[in-house]
Amino acid sequence: MHPDAPIQFVAVPESSWPAPAGRGRIKWFLAYLRWIPNARRTASVLHSKQPFDLTWHATYSAYWLPSPLSELRIPSIWGPVGGAVTTPRSLWPTLGWKGMLTEMTDRIVVRVLAALPSARGAAMNASVRIAQNEETRQRMPKALREGTRVLNHALFVELEPRTSVTRGREIAFAASLESRKGAELAVRAMSHTSRDVKLAILGDGPERANLEALATRLGVSSQVTFCGVVSRSEVQSVFARSAAAVFTGVREEGGLALAEAMYSGTPVIVLAIGGAAAIARCGTDSSRIKLIPIGNSAETVRALGVAMTAAVLSPSPGSEPTLDRSYSANALRDACNDVLGLSRSSVSMTTAMTAQAYAESVTVVIPVFNGARYLESAVRSALAQTHRNVSVVIVDDGSTDDTLLVANRVALTDSRVRVLHVANGGRARARNLGVASAAASDLVAFLDADDLWEDSKLREQIAVLRSGPAIVGVGSFMRYISSSGTVLGETGQAIDAEDLRRIARGDLAPFPISSCLVVRLDIFQRLGGFDEELREAEDLDFIARLAREGEIKTVERSLGSYRLHPDSAMATARRRINMYARFVRKRIAERDAGRDLHWGSFERSYQPSLRERRRDAIETWYRAAALWSGEGRRLRGLRFGIQAALVAPIYTIRRLHRQRGANVVAR
Repeated sequence: MHPDAPIQFVAVPESSWPAPAGRGRIKWFLAYLRWIPNARRTASVLHSKQPFDLTWHATYSAYWLPSPLSELRIPSIWGPVGGAVTTPRSLWPTLGWKGMLTEMTDRIVVRVLAALPSARGAAMNASVRIAQNEETRQRMPKALREGTRVLNHALFVELEPRTSVTRGREIAFAASLESRKGAELAVRAMSHTSRDVKLAILGDGPERANLEALATRLGVSSQVTFCGVVSRSEVQSVFARSAAAVFTGVREEGGLALAEAMYSGTPVIVLAIGGAAAIARCGTDSSRIKLIPIGNSAETVRALGVAMTAAVLSPSPGSEPTLDRSYSANALRDACNDVLGLSRSSVSMTTAMTAQAYAESVTVVIPVFNGARYLESAVRSALAQTHRNVSVVIVDDGSTDDTLLVANRVALTDSRVRVLHVANGGRARARNLGVASAAASDLVAFLDADDLWEDSKLREQIAVLRSGPAIVGVGSFMRYISSSGTVLGETGQAIDAEDLRRIARGDLAPFPISSCLVVRLDIFQRLGGFDEELREAEDLDFIARLAREGEIKTVERSLGSYRLHPDSAMATARRRINMYARFVRKRIAERDAGRDLHWGSFERSYQPSLRERRRDAIETWYRAAALWSGEGRRLRGLRFGIQAALVAPIYTIRRLHRQRGANVVAR
């Protein structure tokens, strides 16, 4: 750890079999497995002569391979490890039959190897685990998942500094031309670009002939240049003068070329998969980083084309690097300090981080319309947070009951509470006005007037939010409760990479967003807040846009209570909520294709299918069963439950399983 300490390298020779010459991937793995006992013996001998404070396994970075350090019982760091990224099924058609066969084989083999005790022991025995990407973190044993850090090895790439140059109308693609690098997606995207856009493909490989034929077939051959294999220096020169660099790898653990482009200041267009997504989310300037959510191949190609055209027609003026070297270096230093547990700098850093988390200001916005019955309880739960730097803005959205009287009475008892009274304009507008009226804050959180928080909610969420620069929002599990506080069940789920893509398409709401989400204020402002055109599903639309800015995490335990009662929107407007949710999903797809869709035109043409009407009815019955049972009207609840179970038994069983019964008394 001392900056002047010499480094001593001790080589551990490989076994003579299999011979190094002509090794393929399988032979390399066999050679590694034979090398492990030698490395373990060497480390044991060295440790007996001069005990180690720390061991670190940083090579052969696959989570499904064993480590020579796992049995040494010395404080250790394992990683960065990868090996969990797979091609999304929606993009399998781009792989060809050989690529799909390889994909299926790899998935089976990797899952089998990862289940072996020797491989699991590497993760279980490490003091600190570092994953290359979110997909690999999600493959860790559940008990280790939250403590696993994400840090991609490509963030440590080194480059010579370059002077800025004038950017042209060219998009650069740099990779070997094989199916997993996704060059086909980039070429197909050219059919959705302006004729002004040019694509320079740097690299060669077995797919080149097919790609040249594809460009001719699509009529874009005049826009696509195949440059062949070029030097690293030339790649950097092309990056420096390009409008953007596009990275379409469908199975990338890392992304050295992407990191080099970002260190060069080049705008980048990146598929939101694996290591490439992890690197892009560490960027310091979101205006020069475009993450493309994964849909089917046609949707993904259209979104790429739109982004490539925008990069050329609206070039970014910035040229400084969009990656911060100090972040990755500090992250590794922190890992060492955490393992050793001895460094004063580690202690002071932890203290400083704790103080920062405590000092961060949070504005809690509570929109309310005719919610006098529950409002005071909701506000009190926000004010009771163990994270004390909290202010509350109550936005009375034109209520006609005693809501304003209750709000003013609460505000008189606590100086942290302010009240706005506005004409009725809907929840989205009320939340936006609440945020806009607040004093400058670091974070913003939302709470509906009939819901409740646990005292530790904000503290636990802020700790997660500040654990990585790519995290832009945090939710949690929530309990369902009745009007009297009876616990009906629990909702919420952890979010992996595939879930994040579903959120970005509007296909998933991972937790009750409106009373659960904590988000960075600068991100909220950059997104323009909630869409005021939407009277329902505005939270689904917002979190879909948020998912395209970075990672969203979930605290995997109940940190609040979401109230179901006869007057709640969930009880009275299920069909209308579903209608708006379908509009949100359709509008997202249209915008990804470079078009737009407005509520008025959608509403005029809206004709739900038989399947959609059936789903609306089943959801209404299921929720009514839970609602009326919680209200003590058990016979009425039973009637609705029987209706749901008879018409859709599988749906009902799944929902009952998801809403895990919680034997907890709500406040």
